[in-house]
Amino acid sequence: MKRIGIILTILLCVGIIIVQFVHSKNEVKQEQVDKQFSYVLSQLADEVKSGSNIDILDRIVKLNTLKNYTTFKNEGTLTDYPAVLLTEQRNALKFNKTINNKDQITETIKILASDPQNKEAGEQLIFEFRQNMQ
Repeated sequence: MKRIGIILTILLCVGIIIVQFVHSKNEVKQEQVDKQFSYVLSQLADEVKSGSNIDILDRIVKLNTLKNYTTFKNEGTLTDYPAVLLTEQRNALKFNKTINNKDQITETIKILASDPQNKEAGEQLIFEFRQNMQ
């Protein structure tokens, strides 16, 4: 009877260790997605400064895709700005518009790269992209 108790205790401990291991691997993956989101924002800032509209659109598509997998709180801003940027950039391509206020947009994107949940910077970026279309 003691052996069964010891074996069950060992199995329980092994099970707990496995669950903790799997959980920690998932946390690492989530951190990597969050870092990738910030990295793509940084790349977007570089593309806005010197890239073509197609390259900018490519970065925005990646950004919009990654937002679905980040751990950032979706308080409206994170959900909004990648999707709005995607729409605005598609419109820019459709109507052959170029980005005029590159420096302002680049600075705002850099703020978001360091803090993707910055609601004011997200709203400012949307405003700047929309203003660019007029």
